[in-house]
Amino acid sequence: MASTDTMTLELCAPESVRVHLTVREVHVPGSAGYFTVLPGHTALLSTIIPGVLMGIDEAGNEHFFALNKGFVEVRNNQVTVLADSFEEGEEVDPKRAEAALERAKERLQHANEPDISVERAERSLSRSLARLSAKHRERHF
Repeated sequence: MASTDTMTLELCAPESVRVHLTVREVHVPGSAGYFTVLPGHTALLSTIIPGVLMGIDEAGNEHFFALNKGFVEVRNNQVTVLADSFEEGEEVDPKRAEAALERAKERLQHANEPDISVERAERSLSRSLARLSAKHRERHF
């Protein structure tokens, strides 16, 4: 059982293996900005945007995850993330993420063309940046 100075972090997505960690803090990319959750945090439900979630475990190790959009619930020292997708930073293929980033930038440069979806290109850009940031263990808070 976790002590009062830790909490449980659970990440869930339809096509991913669930992640369970015992952590002392979590930094979350909320739709209104990044926020930090510490043990004893008040109950909260928020939307999340593509970005980097970082959890710090009991030993002080930082765990980085690239998140897609979704929700986070904080309740009773449990942080539950329900995302469309997530990827642990160490597992990100940087060449693939860079290629997706370049494709998104190229689409945005041609945003006036009728066959270009600006919204789709912007989502792809955000996901690619989050994946690269998680890979490089970059903090955004």
